[in-house]
Amino acid sequence: MASLFLILYLTNSALLVSLYMLAKMIPGLVFSPYGGVFSDRFNRRTVVILTDLVRIGAALLPLFVVSEEQVWLIILSAALLTSASSVFFPAEKGLVTEVAAGDLAKTNSVMASGEAISMIVGSALGGIVASENVKLAFIINAATFAVSLITTIAINLASPAQKKEKQKADPLSLKAQIRPRQILKDMVEGFYIIRKHPILTKLIFLAVGVALAGGGINVLLSVIAKHQLDIGALGIGSVYAALGLGSFLGSVLAPRLMKKNFSLTQIIGWAAMFEGVFIGLYTQSTVLLLSVGALFIAGIFSTVDDTATDTLIMSDTPKDVLGRFYSFHELCTTLSFSVSTFMTGLIIEWFPVQVGGMIISGIWIFVGASWLFTTRGHVRKDIEAVDLSTMKN
Repeated sequence: MASLFLILYLTNSALLVSLYMLAKMIPGLVFSPYGGVFSDRFNRRTVVILTDLVRIGAALLPLFVVSEEQVWLIILSAALLTSASSVFFPAEKGLVTEVAAGDLAKTNSVMASGEAISMIVGSALGGIVASENVKLAFIINAATFAVSLITTIAINLASPAQKKEKQKADPLSLKAQIRPRQILKDMVEGFYIIRKHPILTKLIFLAVGVALAGGGINVLLSVIAKHQLDIGALGIGSVYAALGLGSFLGSVLAPRLMKKNFSLTQIIGWAAMFEGVFIGLYTQSTVLLLSVGALFIAGIFSTVDDTATDTLIMSDTPKDVLGRFYSFHELCTTLSFSVSTFMTGLIIEWFPVQVGGMIISGIWIFVGASWLFTTRGHVRKDIEAVDLSTMKN
């Protein structure tokens, strides 16, 4: 948001805003498949560290923008951040399986709680910082990447013997591993392995469906808060804060639900359906308290859904293609999210915003119900202590 604020403040150009948005989207589509291959081919901890260094540098680039002629640095910053994050994301998810020490559910819930806290703090401080001192927002953004970097550096994963064993398992030289032909071969190999696992294919379709709904609500959250609830910037911040608080509670409840006699597939499906119900309630309500409460509950189910989904992916995906699965998953999510964002904008231009809300709610409920129907025979894995050594290779 700070980048958009600075672009509009210096140029008031819709074209530059469009270029900025493209810079945030296109590099992700290009580099996401490479990120999965790098995650599976190289040391994931090293990949995370290198991408965090790039992200810190890219996040600080807008600090040098003082005039309209230097706005290109903001667009370059967005492109670099998206590119590095496309490589970071699958490596980070793969790293979780190495750090989790057998308890994927608990680890994923801790990560979800961190994201929820970031949403709460960001909602409370984002608008104030951007309006009072926009460059401070860029420094804070870079600082978050620095925290990630320091945390990853502190992780000690493999013993010398384990590293030696991994080197023996992958005889290709570094030069051979980064050749375009080898990278393409790894992508195709990963795609065929994923296709052999029905649950992974269903997870991709789930991601597409959830992203179609998520892109729409991403547009409607602020629109409804401003026009339907008639609240200002502070009120819009409270809406996002409610979503963040719900997400935090969801991160606490998720591992407890997984320890009950529920399968991961059941948790994912029912959470998606209930999330759709309460998102629908938010889009139809004109009462602030009811709307904030609906978003709070939707946030709970959203994080339960995300945590269970990540745990299912990490426990059921072959370890040697985990990075490629996550990159393909992210690619499909990004494309679907972008299409949904655009289509929702068109719908609310032609129809009342409540109609768009009902469509989005319906998509969420349909996706959850379809998931429950198609995965009803999936064998439950005991999530109390997922043994990573039993994961398929």
